[in-house]
Amino acid sequence: MPTKYDLNSMLRTFSLRTRKATLNFPQFSAFVQKYVDKLNNEGTAVDKSIASPVMLGHELESLAQKGGCTLEQENGKIRNIHYPKYYYYETLRLYAALEHNSEIPFPSEKQEKIIIPTEAVIAVDVKKEFSDWLDKNDEGYVIRLNFPEGIDSVLCTINLLSTKMLDYSVQKIRQYLNTHKNAEYMRSKLKGIFPTKDNHLKDLMNAVLTQNRQAVSSLLNPTDFTFQFWTHLATSILQEYRQKNNMTPMEHSFCQAAYMIGFYNMYYKSQQTREKDREAALKGLRYAFSQRPHYFTINDIYAFRDKSGIPIAKRVSLDDINSYLTKMTQYPDKMDLPAVVRLNAPGNKEYFVPRERIIVLFLTRKHDARRRFRLEFIEHWANLLNSYRTHPAMKDDDAFDAEIAQKIRTEEPLLSALLRFDVLYIAKETTQPGYEAVKETEECFDGQQLAPVSAILRLDREKILREAKLKIPFWKTIPVLVHLVMFFKGFAKGVRVGADDLKRQAAYEKTNKQISAGDAPSKEINAFERPGSPSSAAGTRKTAKAELISYRSALTALKERITGNDIPIDVNLDSLEAKWNPLIDIAARKNLREDVNSMIRDFMRKLKRGFRIKPPDMKRINDITNRLAENEAFSQIRKIDDFKNYIKLYIIKILWDK
Repeated sequence: MPTKYDLNSMLRTFSLRTRKATLNFPQFSAFVQKYVDKLNNEGTAVDKSIASPVMLGHELESLAQKGGCTLEQENGKIRNIHYPKYYYYETLRLYAALEHNSEIPFPSEKQEKIIIPTEAVIAVDVKKEFSDWLDKNDEGYVIRLNFPEGIDSVLCTINLLSTKMLDYSVQKIRQYLNTHKNAEYMRSKLKGIFPTKDNHLKDLMNAVLTQNRQAVSSLLNPTDFTFQFWTHLATSILQEYRQKNNMTPMEHSFCQAAYMIGFYNMYYKSQQTREKDREAALKGLRYAFSQRPHYFTINDIYAFRDKSGIPIAKRVSLDDINSYLTKMTQYPDKMDLPAVVRLNAPGNKEYFVPRERIIVLFLTRKHDARRRFRLEFIEHWANLLNSYRTHPAMKDDDAFDAEIAQKIRTEEPLLSALLRFDVLYIAKETTQPGYEAVKETEECFDGQQLAPVSAILRLDREKILREAKLKIPFWKTIPVLVHLVMFFKGFAKGVRVGADDLKRQAAYEKTNKQISAGDAPSKEINAFERPGSPSSAAGTRKTAKAELISYRSALTALKERITGNDIPIDVNLDSLEAKWNPLIDIAARKNLREDVNSMIRDFMRKLKRGFRIKPPDMKRINDITNRLAENEAFSQIRKIDDFKNYIKLYIIKILWDK
């Protein structure tokens, strides 16, 4: 059986031969039978039954269901076939004729004496919609270009409009210039408009008259001069015929070409302007990558601003930015890095880092992490030892490395992303970061892989442990003494508890006997309850101490809720400050921290009295923190969450010392 493509081909051929969109079914059936006979005569064996009216009818019904045609039936039999694509193929045929003879007018319904049904053609207003259709895809539709001022319409297809119609329009302009003395007239008129551009005007006029490709190129890639030239030329042609009645078909073509040239000219000029704006905006993107902090998330990039402070996302689309990033992050080869390195970090985070900043950024983050981690380990281990506890990381290098690696993943995601041997090695080899930086980076390698993280951060487990021991009483660092003290403290506590129990039991029994005999309790017993007695004062002190313990327990719970750990509050404050206060200058960094601390102390001085009995809840601390963090003086702080946590912890530190 013929395929649907064969049937379409036969419908197209028969409709163009008869120059009709409505085809008589018996006549079409006879055409198909002759086609099959021809194939057999040429040596292609084809079953003639496929051309029978019955089989052909089934194929047409299948094509009609898919929208390829419509069928008109009578008494259950196909009478006529309506083939709407005839108009599309007929239009292409008319332009094929124009290709061979440029002196014939543009095709139009009036010129060709055909009537196209409304559903088979798309009307396009040239003045309002011409440019919009230059970016559309051809889907087999015929479009009718409608011109103003009584100029005849033109039949075209979408594909022709975006490809060949510009060539045809330039050809029509050449025909106009070659008619009578129009070339001399236009040259003289344009010379008055461009008095200092004689050579440019002469060259472009000659191109229009003799070199079609060069003339078209001047429209596709306009300069200020060529844009002005085509604008004035098209306008002059339209002015010449604007007042003329009864124009010939060729004169209609001149006006049609002038209109289209004008709109092509504006379209490609605007395309060029948009491309220049896009390039300028992308230069701003490249400039933004060179600014601090030299590492960015995708949201940071979308918020980039150019040197004038204008958001780049307002000048180009996000698709343009994404395309630029794709281009900039592509690896040129295995032994080189892209201009911008894309790094994946823990927690589904992603950073974009300029190639030249990889080593400097790595070393900076490494130094910051080493300083902070060292202090945290010393304080944490000192607290553990002071409370007679220990940790595997104190005694085992592998456990120590695992602890550091976990801290890097959770507290330094950027450093974790940078810890890649391939990235660091290639960056060291290709970006020339300097002798000292190269030397320090090489110390982080162990052959063809990275060294252990403790070696990279230069954290010595044994040295840290020694420094932790220096922060606690000396005897607590000697295991034998620790065990002896713990033993005697436990023993003494047990003896005291036993003696107190015996005294309380004796007093209880004596009181019960007196009450049973009807006697008043002895003075010794009453002394425990007499107001103002030493025993009463001791009870008051005991109650105050219990309240203080409860008060500080509540603050401890708040602190652990904020930090998620039991590390001392000062260590946590130092750790948070290293994140929100990354100033390189030490004095400036200390000054900023003291400014923040002073602001918090001044604010809390008024509120501290109200929190003496009961500490604030988390909601109250959050409210105070938000109010303090909104101070305009701190608007430049980027890591606002770390800054707020710092404020919360410092509030707790102030309340602790009530």
